[in-house]
Amino acid sequence: MSREGLVIDNFSGGLNNTADPALIAENELSEVKNLVLSRTGKLISRPPFTKKTNFPGTETSIKMLGYFRNEDAVVYAIVAGAAKTYLFDIVGGTWTEIWGYAAEDSTTYLNRLYLVSSTNGGGYWSKISGTYTWTAVAAMPNGNQIHFTKGRLYISSRALSNTSTIRYSNITSISAGTSIHEFPTTNFIDVNEGDGQLLVKIIEGNNELFLFRTNSTWRLSFGASAEPTDGTLTTVSWTVGADNTNCVVEGENYLAVLHAGTAYQLAGYNYYPMNEYNKVQFKTKGTNHTIPTALSKVGQYLIVWFHGSMYCYDTESKVWTEFESDTKAAHFIEAPRGTLLDSDAAVTAYGVAGEPVTGGGLLKFSEEFTDTASELIVCSIKTKTYDINQPSQFKRLFGWELLVIAVNWVEAGINPIDTIDAPIMYWTELDDYSWQQAEFQEIPWAPINSAVPVIVGGLPQTNPVPQVVKVSGKQTFKRAYFSVVFRNDGSKATSPSRLDGIVLYLTNGRRIAMGRTA
Repeated sequence: MSREGLVIDNFSGGLNNTADPALIAENELSEVKNLVLSRTGKLISRPPFTKKTNFPGTETSIKMLGYFRNEDAVVYAIVAGAAKTYLFDIVGGTWTEIWGYAAEDSTTYLNRLYLVSSTNGGGYWSKISGTYTWTAVAAMPNGNQIHFTKGRLYISSRALSNTSTIRYSNITSISAGTSIHEFPTTNFIDVNEGDGQLLVKIIEGNNELFLFRTNSTWRLSFGASAEPTDGTLTTVSWTVGADNTNCVVEGENYLAVLHAGTAYQLAGYNYYPMNEYNKVQFKTKGTNHTIPTALSKVGQYLIVWFHGSMYCYDTESKVWTEFESDTKAAHFIEAPRGTLLDSDAAVTAYGVAGEPVTGGGLLKFSEEFTDTASELIVCSIKTKTYDINQPSQFKRLFGWELLVIAVNWVEAGINPIDTIDAPIMYWTELDDYSWQQAEFQEIPWAPINSAVPVIVGGLPQTNPVPQVVKVSGKQTFKRAYFSVVFRNDGSKATSPSRLDGIVLYLTNGRRIAMGRTA
């Protein structure tokens, strides 16, 4: 018998894991993992997280600090280990140890890579007499942040026994006999010292520095001169700061900040929650985290790592989805665009795991799929709970279809959430009922059994194309949600996978339910 189906094909609302699945919007999903939204509101699998290289030396975990392009135009990733700092040649694939201590931040000036540590001061890596060499700067104070602007080095320092002090250097001047490597004890700024907060991040603004503390944000604006004492220190927010140094990233015309379980956009000196309709709650997963929270920007995606869980915000479609990976990818820094020969991808980022991983190393994430298999990517969704606008009546599902691009197999399940509390009926007892009487008494056509997902095989192993996957099995329900699982290995031969829609063939009584959900 030919029937028109109920089509569910608009997923443009993305993830909503805070409301009851029966109450979320028609275009939202109660679960959506390892998928992003296409421009047309369809679901497409994310690119893979891949291991670029093993840890350097005997390191078992590393921290990504940024990038350094030396005067020979070689681009390096700057990586701190447990007790040393390294450069990784992204194209050449080699590690170089540059400092015998673990740096906490970096900046560049005059073809020099400056590094700083909270316990061991700092110095710079540069080319001297044709050889790249580490030079310690004895006067450099201990610090967790370092930034170069307007001829000076600014360091977030605890050297004066304060928790929120900025030390700044002199400006190099031959006539005045001063050097950028001089840090007079009188060259300091206290950022509301005494409230117990730490200064965790310094970001360059428009003739200003944004100073992110653990529970507040400040702004140091410069005057006509480069002298900090001629500037103005003002507050941007007394309540919103940054969890740690990994929780602030720069967008095209905004800053993104992660603070206390909420992702914010800082634009025009005002904070705006990215989860403005409170649709997504970041949830903790596991306990063994080397990075508690982090925020990364890779192309149009902002990626939140929150105590073992990873969420992705698409800055173009303004929706959230969730990522999962066996690599435990947590924090990435986007590489300078146009400087890498390592990849044809427009956007490439390198980063680290947020948990210990056997065989871990420096990770790579690009807006592309690889030539070879790189990661098992399990894509899954759970829809909202549907009652087909008739919550009190039972529906009979005769079969359904998936509109997908996938390889090998897909797993599909219908999950009724209403039980049928009715006496056991035998065929001889049903003789006393007409069809109308049975419908009036709500005698079901069939009992509701535990939902058992159906695995449909026979899909191509490589080079998938759009196809209709028919899912067999009948089910009776008042309300139900639907789940779909498919996977690929991140290679060009199997990726990307895609879910374009779900088609349900069902009736309510003797009437066919048909149409679209959106």
